[in-house]
Amino acid sequence: FRLAVPFIQRALQHSDNVAMLLRSSFAATGKRFRALFAQKGLYLFQWVEVGWLNIYGLKPMATPADAAGLRMRVQSSESAEILMKSLGAEYLQMEFADVIPALQTGLISGGETNVVLYQITGLAGEAPHMTFTRHSFDTGVVVGNLDWYNGLPQRRQDIIEKAFVPSPEARLGIRTMADKVESNLDAYGVIGHYPTPAQRALWKDATKDNHKAIIARVGGRAQDVYDAMVRGRAEFDALQQGLSR
Repeated sequence: FRLAVPFIQRALQHSDNVAMLLRSSFAATGKRFRALFAQKGLYLFQWVEVGWLNIYGLKPMATPADAAGLRMRVQSSESAEILMKSLGAEYLQMEFADVIPALQTGLISGGETNVVLYQITGLAGEAPHMTFTRHSFDTGVVVGNLDWYNGLPQRRQDIIEKAFVPSPEARLGIRTMADKVESNLDAYGVIGHYPTPAQRALWKDATKDNHKAIIARVGGRAQDVYDAMVRGRAEFDALQQGLSR
């Protein structure tokens, strides 16, 4: 279940607070997230930050109406498919390596991604319009084969576990990179579009029920994860209100 419910997080602080709450809520009796991955034969090493997802395209898409009827690329993700459907767009699932040829031939008109991948993979050169909707804060995971991991001596397991950069340091690195790329997009010929409050309200309205569809499609403990996300956001908002008094 990816934490890609549109507009549930309004700031990076929401993401951080939600992440902390999820880790504490689902680690009460052992590491429950690891248990969920273990059911699929996988060992969860670490959560990794990807960053804010935005809309890119061959033409500007200031509002959801601009995406309606277009064919948009999605990755293999329930939330991505549901997003495009809620915008009235046609979606086409494809591997990342096929995206640039699809843009060049007009097979697709755009998609969603984070600003770093948009620039370093060459998407910016083919689809020069990026709308900074910041509609979802994307994350990923580092996993390995569970049987392989369990078959390793404890010493080697410890070496692997300690090889990963601590999450706070990794998050800072990704965010610093994203800020640097975004501030220099004009050098790559990119035209950035920042929704006005009224335009942002249209994006939020178009996707307001996406979480219901995502939970239904994903199943399992998706509802529990979503509820924890909502609690994390509410706790952060309450803390901020208390500090402002």
